[in-house]
Formats: sequence, structure tokens, C-alpha cells
Amino acid sequence: MRTIIEISDVVITGSHHLKDYALKFSKNVFLIPTSIDTDKWKPGSNLERDKNGFCIGWCGTGSNLKYLNLLREPLSVLGKKFNIELKIIGPESEAENLPEFKNVKSNYQSWNLDNEIEVISKFDIGIMPLYDGEPERGKCGLKLLQYMSLGIPAIGSAVGENRYIVEDGINGFLAADKEEWLKKLEMLITDKDLRKRFSIEGRRRVLERYSLKDNAKKLTQIIESLN
Repeated sequence: MRTIIEISDVVITGSHHLKDYALKFSKNVFLIPTSIDTDKWKPGSNLERDKNGFCIGWCGTGSNLKYLNLLREPLSVLGKKFNIELKIIGPESEAENLPEFKNVKSNYQSWNLDNEIEVISKFDIGIMPLYDGEPERGKCGLKLLQYMSLGIPAIGSAVGENRYIVEDGINGFLAADKEEWLKKLEMLITDKDLRKRFSIEGRRRVLERYSLKDNAKKLTQIIESLN
């Protein structure tokens, strides 16, 4: 990786952590965050549905299922107080590797590009738990951006790029440990107005900083500057 960076005319990174790393070996480094097609990923009718249960959702790859273990205890506690469905979307091949959750109904659904937006739009809260390690600090926060672009209130671990995407308490929540996950999930479950505010402000955040149209223009300008 160091060699690739050193011989490149320009380096594009998707997170602040990766940018800091690349700057050790190149002066021509730019940050263009993971971006969302906001014309496609836009709020639907999920915001104020009348129903008995409460859907907390996660979408990701099989290798990231391990992060859900961080929520086993918080969800077990919350499941005793609320009717919670945990909807997990991932590769069909990983269905048997799902962590075991108590007191909540867990529902694993195979990921499909054709209905990805439709399925995620049914979440009441979107979650992005992470361990605090070197690989996680370089992640670019796609899950949070997908949730927020759809107007879904989001909570992510206070790790890496998540800390730049979410302003804690303004457009979403950041959680540093299991106690904060428990506290902040319960706040969202019980506070309809807070969910609505995070829905609006989360969408606004994506439009301001993570729009595919705007960031594509920035990338074009960087490439054209090399000529």
C-alpha cells in the first residue's frame, strides 16, 4: 500500500483516518467521502408508521456480522421492555453465523440489490456498531449514510469516520460502550419527536456533505487539475 501511494499522482481517500495515513507517503491526498445517490436513496413512508413492534435494523457483509455482538446485552435488556424486531440484512451464505439474541425477535434476510432500499426503508432505527480497532477506524460509514439518506434515525459506534458523519444528539447518536447503546436506543424508541428530528437532520447532513452529485464534481476537478 505504501508503494502504491508513493507512485500515485493523486490519492483519494474515503475517511479522515485513511487520509492521515496516506499523507505520510504523499502530499497530494484528497478526502472524498463515501457518497450517496440522494435522488435514489430518499425518505419514503417509513417515518411514522403505526404498528405494534419496533424494528431496529442492520445491513452489511458477512465479515461484519461480528460487530452485532456488541448489542447482545443492550438488546436483551430492551427486549424485556419493548416489542423489538432486529432485522439483519446480509449475504445468504452467512445466515447460520448470526449471533444469538435474547428477548428480541431476530429476522435475517438475504441482501438483494433490487430491493435493498425498500427493505432498509422499513427500519425504525439503523445501527452501525464497530469495535475500536485500526481496521474499524478506517471504515467510511456507508451504513450510517444509507440510513440517514433514507430519513432513518441512526446510531453508530463512536469510532473512526462515524464521528465525522454523526453530530451526537443533533442528527443521530454515537455510542462509546454498551451502556450508551442501551441508553440511546431506549431514548429513540420512546421519543417520537427525537426520531423525527434525527430523520430530518440526518437527511440534511447527507445532502450537505455526502451527495454523489456534489462529490463527483469534486473528483472531476481533482482529476482535471492533473493535466
